[in-house]
Amino acid sequence: MKNRHSDANPNTHHAVNVWIRRLTCTLSLVASFACTAQVEVTQLFYHEVLRQYEQGAVAYEKGDYESAYADLSLAAQRGVKDAQYLLGFMYLQGEYAPRSIPIGMAWLGTALEVENKEWLSLYKKLYGTLNSAQQAFIDNKVDTYIQLYGMDTQRIVCE
Repeated sequence: MKNRHSDANPNTHHAVNVWIRRLTCTLSLVASFACTAQVEVTQLFYHEVLRQYEQGAVAYEKGDYESAYADLSLAAQRGVKDAQYLLGFMYLQGEYAPRSIPIGMAWLGTALEVENKEWLSLYKKLYGTLNSAQQAFIDNKVDTYIQLYGMDTQRIVCE
């Protein structure tokens, strides 16, 4: 049986191999660029989210709760734990946000995906004042917020 390439022009065969190598290199370069672009976009996004948190924290310290709420809400929804804690505290206190123990506790509980003794102490103190039905409601709300804004959903790793 004859090799199907044996009758082909050697120059054509060489040209096809060169074309395949160029295509492979081009595809590798495009894939590499796409990965690099994704990393750059992720880093830009991360810096923007941190900037929102920092602006919100500064506004909160100044007593500008309206600005703080706007910036902290965005950062909290994107998984920034400090923003989640502060936003939860704003809901608990009714500082620009409507006073809401369930929403405040949900944000505090979501922030507690990371270890923080002060946050945990406040959470336990508030949680302990609730009856079992209220605690169950809060537990469900925290679970929902973690599904929406938690570390796994937002692809955040805290080290």
